[in-house]
Amino acid sequence: MYKNYQKGKESFKLKNRCLSFLILLTFSSQADFTSAENVTVAKFEISDLSENRSHQGVIYIAKQKLRIDTEPDSSINTSIIFRGDQQHMIVLDHSQKTYFIIDENYMLQVGKKLNEALAQMEAYLDQLPEKQKEMARRMMTEQIPDFSTKEKVQIPAVQLKMGQKTRKINGYSCQLFELFQDNEKINSVWVTNDLNNPHLTNILMELNSFQEKIGNSVGFANFELDVNFLGFENLKGFPILIETYEGGRLEQRMMFKEIMSTTSAISFEPNYLYELQTFQEIN
Repeated sequence: MYKNYQKGKESFKLKNRCLSFLILLTFSSQADFTSAENVTVAKFEISDLSENRSHQGVIYIAKQKLRIDTEPDSSINTSIIFRGDQQHMIVLDHSQKTYFIIDENYMLQVGKKLNEALAQMEAYLDQLPEKQKEMARRMMTEQIPDFSTKEKVQIPAVQLKMGQKTRKINGYSCQLFELFQDNEKINSVWVTNDLNNPHLTNILMELNSFQEKIGNSVGFANFELDVNFLGFENLKGFPILIETYEGGRLEQRMMFKEIMSTTSAISFEPNYLYELQTFQEIN
């Protein structure tokens, strides 16, 4: 369903269309809490088949709010909070007890930094002999992502197709859906209608809108946070099992083991003891 995160403070990614983020250890005692009857709690396990590793976590879904926590490992201990009502994303580092906020202002600073880096690269290339310049430019072009170009790259639309198969998964009756992009299957999704989750579709649409909005703030035509849920907002039900493919090969499997309503309030704000980091402090 979602793509995974890129480790570190300087950038992060939601990759492979599967949510794979990190577990919350403490909730703020002075934060924006959402009452239990308005929050869906979904416990999941993600298996990265290519890396032969797996981890577990919890997703909290409320109206215009989403929180993803997964169990910490030796390299990273982070949580992600999306606030559609405030149009920002919060990244919490529980190890350092810090957080930063990704919004339009943050992305304007990212764009400025990228422009400076590209200008330095061009200045370096201008000093090289012609043959070396051509070789270096080819190497840099291979390493620099598509967002460095000013022309918008047309991304193939995601097509959602209902399959013929049904099966029981973790006690839920599920229907198979498949997602294709440029005639290549990218996801198999087993969806159940046994659950009532009115906020799921809306939060996915808001995340797609947020991705586009802050991407435009950077000033590069193809910059993406990779917060891409295209196709999933059209699923009628809750995805219990999501399988992600790359080049026809199964790369990742995400399964929701338990979905319920919480009996306690959930925080969608950083712990008040954590220190806010600015863009300059992170980079």
